[in-house]
Amino acid sequence: MPIDLDMTEEQRDKGLKDGLELIKDLPLGGKIRAIRVFVVDRRSGTSGSVTIPIAAPPPC
Repeated sequence: MPIDLDMTEEQRDKGLKDGLELIKDLPLGGKIRAIRVFVVDRRSGTSGSVTIPIAAPPPC
């Protein structure tokens, strides 16, 4: 699910300094245990990723 962030250089610099908060609701099935977020800065060519663990739901 790509999210395109088309920012000005000023907005990008502020995001690098202060961070960005993005909220996206995702439909998660019961077997998903992690989400990987991959980010690419097309201007600089840099990229990175982070894997976020998802806790197993409590038994019903």
